[in-house]
Formats: sequence, structure tokens, C-alpha cells
Amino acid sequence: MGDRRTHTEQEKTERALRESEARFRSFVTNTRDAVWCFECAEPIAITLPLAEQFERLLEAQLIECNLPYARLRGAASPSDLVGQPLSALNRGSLEVLRDLFQRMTEADYILEGALVVQRGADGNERTAVARVQGVVEDGGLLRVWGSFADVTESLRSEREKRELEQQLRHAQKMDSIGALAGGMAHDFNNVLMVISTTAELALRGATPAQAALLEEMQAAALRGAGLTRRLLTFAHKQTAAQRRVVLDELLDELLPMVRRLIPSSIVVAFTARAGASVLADPGQVEQVVMNLVLNARDAIGLTAGRIEVATELAPLDEKTLRAAPWLQAREFLKLSVTDSGTGIAPELVDRIFEPFFTTKVVGQGTGLGLSIVYGIVRQHGGLVRVSSPPGRGACFEVYLPCAAGHTVRPPAPDGARAALGDEHILFAEDDPAVRLAVTRVLESAGYRVHAAADGQEAVRLFLAAPSTFDLALLDVVMPKLTGGQVFAQLRARRPDFRVIFSSGYSAGALDAATLAEPLVRHLVKPYDSGALLAAVRELLDIPS
Repeated sequence: MGDRRTHTEQEKTERALRESEARFRSFVTNTRDAVWCFECAEPIAITLPLAEQFERLLEAQLIECNLPYARLRGAASPSDLVGQPLSALNRGSLEVLRDLFQRMTEADYILEGALVVQRGADGNERTAVARVQGVVEDGGLLRVWGSFADVTESLRSEREKRELEQQLRHAQKMDSIGALAGGMAHDFNNVLMVISTTAELALRGATPAQAALLEEMQAAALRGAGLTRRLLTFAHKQTAAQRRVVLDELLDELLPMVRRLIPSSIVVAFTARAGASVLADPGQVEQVVMNLVLNARDAIGLTAGRIEVATELAPLDEKTLRAAPWLQAREFLKLSVTDSGTGIAPELVDRIFEPFFTTKVVGQGTGLGLSIVYGIVRQHGGLVRVSSPPGRGACFEVYLPCAAGHTVRPPAPDGARAALGDEHILFAEDDPAVRLAVTRVLESAGYRVHAAADGQEAVRLFLAAPSTFDLALLDVVMPKLTGGQVFAQLRARRPDFRVIFSSGYSAGALDAATLAEPLVRHLVKPYDSGALLAAVRELLDIPS
């Protein structure tokens, strides 16, 4: 009776062991983690020096593994690896293995959650979270088993997510800086308008001594105007005169002139591979190229070096397009400018496009060159980015949308002769000082000016006597109604009405179709009285 009971209990124990082993094997077989176990030919005394323990462990043989581990080692089946020593299966990662073993011994032969990088059989590096445990009995290490949970893809996704978030934050920061710069430049333009226009009016009756002072005042106003134009270009608030530009041809003409500004010790090479055109303001594109090449020259300094300019058709990947929502095109022309200088410190890469940021010594740069590049490229619906491996120079890449069929009315030729007149002009400007100064200029030329302090007042004056007015001079950015909204109401009553828009901060407020109309002109603040009177007379003299 007792023997039968003992035999039954033994059968239950053996069945439980078989079931436990089956569950373990099922887990090892079906898990996505790479699972393995190495057994030592004889116990390794844990009192031995660490280096000697490791050398003996390298002789341990694989007694168990699953398919993910086999594939990691380049085998088709676990049976192809069983019996091989630890050293043979880890030839390319012995230092990683040594580090793991040291950390395991320091943690009482149990290591949890260690992040390891190993090169797989395909040559690609894989990152895994490792769990390693040594089986120690009677002071001797018998075997080591563990698992590798591959986290390469999840880490890559997380890294791409962080990069995307960083790009979005950088774009938002640059937009905020641009909005601030644009607002400041708009207000400063109005101040410069008053200074330059008042000085110009005062010059008409000035003595020679007074004239010298007034001309100096005008020159200072012009320098200030140049600064605001650069700020507005960075803020992508300038209205560009865009047309179809074959970039390779533009560079063929521009680079010989640019080379004159480059020391003979620096080679400037140009490779044209694009053969496509972009819809762009050629003057602004030339400014982009000039700024990038001169920036490359400054990065190289007085030593011998090389600047490579190249064009090619280049698509942008979906990740880049998601990070830059203003990119609407699908085909891009890439302009790259690469230098052999010292490169850009990693902590400065995200700041180089900010206005007034410069690494040059005081007096050797305004810090606006690269910010202008950024603003022009953004205004053209493109993207600019920089890469700079430490000590290997920098490469600036400008992506501009390839041109589709599109034409823009060419601007009127400069230097049109201003003439006097007596027509009625509706003038809308919200800045009182600018309104007074421009009114004086127009009235001094004989025109009859009806001034309004905002867009709503301009519409009211016009609707009271629509047939009275011959032309409207409208500030684009005004309270109550913008210049564009006033224009729409004037044209609703008189479809052929002539209009001059005036602003230094008009991007987005006027569309290209409006500016391309034959009876529409645009003046960028601050403008002088000659440019104003020439535009007025030219527009009024167009036959009805």
C-alpha cells in the first residue's frame, strides 16, 4: 500500500516537472527576446580574480537558446549553435561581454535592465535590454543564462520623436523672433519715414550749412532703412518680386563676382546638377548665396581652404515635411554651400539663424547674415538646415520649391520721372507723423490729399464721393480695416480704380495676384518723395 502511494506521488512529481519544463520551453520558444544559457565545463571559483573568471567563462558552451538568439548570431536554428563556446559566439562583442560580466559580479551575479549595444550577424548594431544571471553553488559559478530584449526600433522611434519635437520648437522660436523683429521694424520704418521725408522737405529752402546737416540726417535714415529691411527679410515680411529663375544660370553669373571677395588661398568650386528653375526673387536668391559663401569664407579664415557650391534636385523625407508644415511643395531644388573650416560648436547650431547672434568679435559682423538667409528661404516656401561634424567644416543646405507654370508681372522700371499734378488722392495711414509728412510731400507737388487715420475712415471718405478720387495710397497694416480690405471695397464700386500700397510689413496681407495687377503698385517703407511722386504720376498716366 505504501509502495503504491509512493509510486503515485513520484509520478505526480515527474509529471509536474515535465509540465514545468514544457511551460519553460514554450516560453523560451515563443518569446521575442533572445534567450540563452551557457554552462561551464567545471565550476569557476568566484574567489578567483575577475579577469581569470572571465577567461574561464569564455570556454563555457551554449546548452540552450531560442530562435531570436540564433538569428542574432546569424544561424537558422538554435541547434546550429548548441555546443559552441561563449568566445566563438561573441567574437565581435567581447568588450561588451566583459563589461556585462563585471557588472553582474558586482551585483551578486544578477544583472537586471542593462542596456547593451551589440553588432548582429548582418553587421548592424542592435540595442537591447539585458538580464543576466549566474548560477552559483558551493562557491562555484556553474552556468550563466540571460535574455536580450531588442529595443532598437523603439529607441529609434523615441529619438526621432525627440528630434521632431526639437525641430518644431526651433521653428516656433524662430517664428516668434521673426514676429517680434517684424513688429519692431514696422514701427521703426514709420519713424524713418518721418525723418527722411521731413529732412527732404526742409532741404528745399535750406542754406548750404543746413543742407549738409539735413543730408547727413537723410543718410542716417537710409542706413536705418537698410537695417529694417534686413530684419524684415529675416522675419519673412518683405514682399518679394518673384519670377522663374534657373538657379544654375544665376550662379554661373554670380559666382565669378563673388570669387573677387574670396582670398586666393580659398578655392571656390561650383557643381551644377539641378537643371531646374525655382519661383523666386533673383535678388534675394543672390543675397542667400552671397551670405552663405561669405560666411564660409569667414569660417575658413586666412588659411588655405575650399568652398563647394552645388545644386541638385533633392526630395525631402516625410519626417522633415511633418516638422516644417509651411513646406507645401513636393519637388525641391537643393543648393548646398560646404566649407572646409573649423565647423560650428554643437551648442551653437540651433542659434546661428537668430538675428544679432554672431561668434565674430565686436565690430566684425552684425549677426544678420544667416538670419537673412533663413528669412528669405522661409518666405519662398523653402527650408534651410546646417550640418557640422566637429572639426570638419559646415554644410548649409537650402531647399527651394521647384517652379511650376507661373508668371508674375515684372516691376516697373526704376527712375520714372516724377511730375506735378492736381488730382485727388485718398491717403490712409494710421501713424499721425507719417500721415502728416507724406501729405506735405503730395500737396507740395500740387495733389489734393484727403487723409484718413484708418481703413474704416478711408472707406467712409470714398463712399461719400466715389467719383472724386483719382488714386488711393493705402498703408497695408492699419486698424479697423487693412489696406487689402479697403482695396476690396474701393474696387467693388470702381473696378478700374488705381491703388498704391505702402508698407514695410506686408507679408501675408496682400496676395501676389493683387500686386501683379496693372493698376496696382507697391512702395516699401521708408521711401523717399521722389519714389512716391514717380509711382503716383506713373499710375495716374496709365490710359483708362
